[in-house]
Amino acid sequence: LAEARLGLRVVDAFVVKYNASEGQRELRPHRDGSVFSFNVALNDLDEYEGGGTSFRLLDGLSSEAAIRSPKGHLLAHSSALVHGGHPIEAGVRYVP
Repeated sequence: LAEARLGLRVVDAFVVKYNASEGQRELRPHRDGSVFSFNVALNDLDEYEGGGTSFRLLDGLSSEAAIRSPKGHLLAHSSALVHGGHPIEAGVRYVP
């Protein structure tokens, strides 16, 4: 167990603020520089419209699918997957 704790470390931790009326509305598709990525929803779903974490579909098409997580839910995924913050249309969304 002690060895497992030594193998896990935080590479980058931050909070992104998406604001439909000013500032950042989305995060362009990208890959993270780690093994796994974790997103925790800090807002209730009724505090913003649109948004969610979008993933490029794995079937080779350029379309995307967005996941909107309820407040407090964790979304974990391989950092190698192309993903981004889907644009919000109204309100403010926070995601660490």
